[in-house]
Amino acid sequence: FVLLVLRLWMTTVERAPLRAAGWNWRRRSGLWLALGIAVSALTVVMVYAILPATGPVRDDSLPGGEEDAVLFSALLIIYYLGLAFVQQSLPEELLFRGWLLWRLRDRPVLAITVTTLVFTAIHLVSQGGQQSIAEHVLYLALPLGFSLLAVGLLLWTGSLWAAVGVHGGFHVGNYIAVAAMPEVDAVSSWLAIGGVQAVIGIVLTVGALRCGRGIV
Repeated sequence: FVLLVLRLWMTTVERAPLRAAGWNWRRRSGLWLALGIAVSALTVVMVYAILPATGPVRDDSLPGGEEDAVLFSALLIIYYLGLAFVQQSLPEELLFRGWLLWRLRDRPVLAITVTTLVFTAIHLVSQGGQQSIAEHVLYLALPLGFSLLAVGLLLWTGSLWAAVGVHGGFHVGNYIAVAAMPEVDAVSSWLAIGGVQAVIGIVLTVGALRCGRGIV
């Protein structure tokens, strides 16, 4: 739906093809997608590994025989990958690091600031286990962090797919950490993951802008 609406907008209002907003697949797009996934997922898993455990690894043993468990696990992986990429990273990155960033491309600092703040603000309504208003605010460290990391990699690679990889990789890393690692304090993990990814993103973004890498 997002893809169709944005394509209609680009062709009728912007008078430009959708690929101008980054929706094109090139020879290295798969590489940049994989790079974004790896960097983002790795930072999430590393933070989980460093934070002190507050509980054991979740017991998600599946009922039924071995064949049923394998089939259910495969379907579950497909489901979570669909959530991470089809429902979340693809449409959201196309809107924010794609169209909106491209729309403000003549003023890169403003473009990065606006897209990052708006993207972060909409996550006030996200449901990530927050128990209070304060936690809803603290939760914003996550989208702020991977938003900055996404735009940093986008500037260096010139590819929207790097940003898609960062966004989806965040969710993949979180799924892996929750399923395979000891439980940690939720608020601490939000702040730590968001902080680490934000620092990496700021370093990449500032370095790219200083090297003259603009928004293509």
